[in-house]
Parts: sequence; C-alpha cells; structure tokens
Amino acid sequence: METGCMGAKPWVNLVLVILLVPLLSQSVNADSGASLSMAGSRGATFVGDPPHVGDSVDLSVLVHNDGDTVGNAYMVAIIGGVETTGSVIEIGPGSSREVSSSLSPIANGSLDVSWSIESNDSVISTNLSGNSTLLVSPAQELTLSEPLYIWTVEDGLRVTFETTLDSGRNRSVLLVVDGTKSSQTIQLQQHALMLSPGSRMHELVLGSPDISGLQIEVRPDGWSAPQPAIVSASISAPAIDASIAVNGATPSLPSAGDVVVIGVKVDNTGTDVIADARLRLIDAATGYVLADQILTDMGEGTSNDFDVTISPWPSGNPVVIRAVVTAEDLSIENTLSIESAVTVEDVAGISIPWVPIGVGIVVGLILSFAARSAFKERTSSFGLNNPSKRTVAKKGVQEDDRKREVECPECSRSLLIPWAYDGRARCAPPCSTEFTVPAPQIENAVEEVATEVLTESEDSLSDDIDLIKQDEPEKLFSMSTTDLLDCPSCSQTLKAGLDLRPVLIRCPACKTEFEAREG
Repeated sequence: METGCMGAKPWVNLVLVILLVPLLSQSVNADSGASLSMAGSRGATFVGDPPHVGDSVDLSVLVHNDGDTVGNAYMVAIIGGVETTGSVIEIGPGSSREVSSSLSPIANGSLDVSWSIESNDSVISTNLSGNSTLLVSPAQELTLSEPLYIWTVEDGLRVTFETTLDSGRNRSVLLVVDGTKSSQTIQLQQHALMLSPGSRMHELVLGSPDISGLQIEVRPDGWSAPQPAIVSASISAPAIDASIAVNGATPSLPSAGDVVVIGVKVDNTGTDVIADARLRLIDAATGYVLADQILTDMGEGTSNDFDVTISPWPSGNPVVIRAVVTAEDLSIENTLSIESAVTVEDVAGISIPWVPIGVGIVVGLILSFAARSAFKERTSSFGLNNPSKRTVAKKGVQEDDRKREVECPECSRSLLIPWAYDGRARCAPPCSTEFTVPAPQIENAVEEVATEVLTESEDSLSDDIDLIKQDEPEKLFSMSTTDLLDCPSCSQTLKAGLDLRPVLIRCPACKTEFEAREG
C-alpha cells in the first residue's frame, strides 16, 4: 500500500510541471524583452502636402517600446495593390520613434492604404495595424512655349520663352539649353530653378555661339511630369546686308560746276541693324569723292531715302556716279550714268573768256592786214608788168565758225573748242583723258579771223579792198606821196591811205587790180 503511493508521486509531479510551464513562460515574457505599441492616439498619418500622381508621400506611425531591451520595427503598406516596405527603425527601451513607409501613387483620387508594423525581435501590439485613405491629385503638367530670339552682332544671341506649371506644389526643375549644328550638340547653359504654379518668362543671353539650332529642356527634379518639356528652334546668325539705288539728279541735265542733288535710297535687306554706315558718291572717271555722308542707323527691313549734294558737278558727258555704302562687315555699291551739258573748260573749271577773245580778234585783224602787205611786197620783186586778175575764194562762215577742232591723243575723237583757246582740256567719257591744247598758229588764226570779218562785211568792202593771193609773177602798181593815187589802167583817182601801203586794191571803175605804194 505504501509502495504504491510512493510510485504515483513522480507521475503527478510531471503533470504539474507540464501545466505550469506556459504560465511561467508568459510571466517571463511580460517581465523581459521588447514590447512595441502605438504611442499616443493619432494613429497613422501622411507626411507633407497632398500628393499628385507621380509624387512620393510618407505614411508614418509613432511606436513606443515598453520593454527593457532594444527592439526593431518597420512598416509594410499596400496601396493600389502595390506593397512597399519601409526602413527598419531601432527603438530603445522606453523610447518612441517614427516608423514610416514611402508611397508612390500611380492614380489620382481617394486611395485605400492598409498598413502594419512588423518586427522580428519584439512583441507587437494589436493596435499597430490599420487602414487609411489617401487623396491623390492629378499629375502637374509642365509646358514650354516656343522660344523667341534676337541675334545681333552687338548684343549676341538673346532667347526668351515661357514655362507654365499646373496648380499644386512648387516644383524644383533643371533648365538645360543646348545648341545644335549638323549632328553635333553643344551644351550652352544649365540652371537649377524653383517654379511656382502658373506662368513665368525666362530670358537667356547666350553670346555668339557657332550653332544653327537651339533646344531647351526643363527636367523635373525629384518628381515626375506626364510628358517631357522640350522645345527646339532653328536659328541663324545675324546677316548684315543692304541694297542701294541712285534715283537721279536735280537738275536733270546738269552742267559742269553746278550744284546738283542726287537722290539715293538704301534698303536694309539683312537681319541685323546697320550702324555707323557711310555713304560716298564717287566720280567713276577720276575716282574723286564728290560727297561723303554718315547714315543714321537702320533696323532690319527698313529703308531710307537720302538727298546728297554735289558741288561742283564734274565735267564730262555722261558723268558716271558710283554710290558706295560701307559699314562693319558691309560694302555695297551701285552706279548711275547721268547725262550732262558739255562745256570745254580748263582743269580748274574756269569758263572760256569770250570778251578777251573778242578783243584779240580785233587785234588779230590789224595784224592780218600788216602781214598781207608785207607778203605782197615780197612777191612784187618778181615783176609787176603783166597785170592779171584772180578771184578771191571765199569761205562760207556760219555764226559758230569761231571754233576749231582738236583730236584727243588717246581715242582720236574730234572735239570742238574755241579757236583761240589754249590750255588743258578733257575728252568726253568714257575716255576722259586730259591733254594740253596748243595755241593756234598765228598766221592761220589771223587768216581765219580776217576771212570771217571780211565775209561779214562783204557788201560794204567788196568794192574797196579785197585780199588776194598772187599767182602770176608780175603785178601793176601805182605810187604817190599822198592818200590819193591814179589807177594805172584808166587813170581813175582813188584813195588809199599811206598807213595801209603797200596794199593790193581794185579800181572800182575798170576792176583792175594793182598795188598801191608810197613814193
């Protein structure tokens, strides 16, 4: 009986040990290790501004460690069927830490988010899990306008464009400007910008790059846009060019020495401003600058009319005017041939002195009579016994015969000049050669003047004195010491001044020609 009792005690003890082990284990866990629970009553919250599609947003829970050792915790969140796991956070005994997970919604609207706090070494309270609602806005669009540019030699390339950001958050962007030429791309500038919702104008100064195209891109920095914001444009470097036209002269038929106004029109046909330009009018025959004028600045596509004064007007016919416009990187010209009235003048442009020439004609006439008398006296020594008669050949003289022809030594062109002129003369264009005109031979000039004077007074002098040339060796003569003498043929008394003798005269009665001598 006693033996049986002793045999039953070990079995009872084993049953008691099995029943007490769970209770003892719970007591140990409650008193030692990490125990995590929610701190406060706010639950899970979204950090930051309401997100847009493409943004990231953090879901966060404040977790407290009630245990006596360090515990680890992390959040697992599911949004739109996509699970994300946050970073592992260490929480010290008696401390509280934020445990979060980053969410990236791909659709807009009210989205359900389920979350829970997990740990691989701590006791997790049942209040560390739940569901939240996230309101997601549509993605913010970023657009660029077509760029406008102005490219001048003075200021270089200036580009303006506009960015537009939809309503929502302020956004950080990266502005990248590239130049293109052929297949090459050159980065010109790069800027980090912060854009506010709305439109904003931008201006870039890019210098004078060697490019033919431009590309501007605005890249989201830390966020995403529905589509890229990129624009391109073809550009061209500034071209300085112009055209010039000479519109004629006032008066329309100028003479040498006149004050003449030339109309000139200049058109800016390039893509840049023409600044500090100079207009010159040049005589094409001589290369002389006839006028020099500074032009006002001309913008792209503009035209200006100028009246340029030339004084004095050059000689020649026609006068070819070269109109030349010069500026930096520009030189253009045009020509105009202008008909002009022709006058013969010396190089200094002095008109022919007609009054002194007239006086010279009178003096020459006197010399002519003296020369004729001396010539007749010389020829009378050959014999004067065989009278003869010779008709004086008269030359028809027009009113403008007091001129003579000279030949240009360069082009052999005949030029008509006053008979008594000597000095410098210029051939008509296009030759325009300057040469010296010699004085006329005295004998020929005197004879020509005498012939003209005798012709003009033919009616009054034809019956008195007529100069003739002696063809026969002998001539009749009559001598006296007074102004009166007798005709050797008919004895008619005639009057011939002593100061004119010797002179060949004709008797008005018998028409006999004889020489009147003194003696």
